[in-house]
Amino acid sequence: MRSLGLYDLQSIRIGHYQAGARKTETARCYSPPPASVCGLRVLLVDDCSDTGDTLRLGLEQLRTCRTRDVKIAVLHHKKVTPIVPDCYGRQVRSWRWLSYPRALTEDLSGFIGAMEPDPTTTEEAIQQLYRRHGIKAPRPSVAYVLALIQQRPGLEKTDPIDADRKGLSLNIEPK
Repeated sequence: MRSLGLYDLQSIRIGHYQAGARKTETARCYSPPPASVCGLRVLLVDDCSDTGDTLRLGLEQLRTCRTRDVKIAVLHHKKVTPIVPDCYGRQVRSWRWLSYPRALTEDLSGFIGAMEPDPTTTEEAIQQLYRRHGIKAPRPSVAYVLALIQQRPGLEKTDPIDADRKGLSLNIEPK
């Protein structure tokens, strides 16, 4: 970070999606930026620009702190997003769900947990993921998530923010 001239790293926790890719009505800030960013130049970083709602809320939060300047960087910029970042790693031309390795288990548990009727086999879950969402999920990951759900009944129906607070988060990758 020092090679970029960055000496302080802070985070803002903003959420917009719940389990099963259910989008909440509005983005919500769970941990705002610290007041110490007042007067600083800030780089707001997100994994993906999607609806633009989380970036918009992040910008509002930072402006409330009276930052000097804010630039936006994202890993994936979806072309449909109303907020264009200052820099991005890759542009996604058509909308699709992006699942990152660090969140694969959480994403799959949300999608599978929202299925009705509940899938009883790995193959059934894989077929429903593809048919309903266009997701080609790796068989071992789906089997792992189904096993977790069966071990901890009710977990799949839990809001991921609440699950994280209760220590029920599924943010572990299959071995």
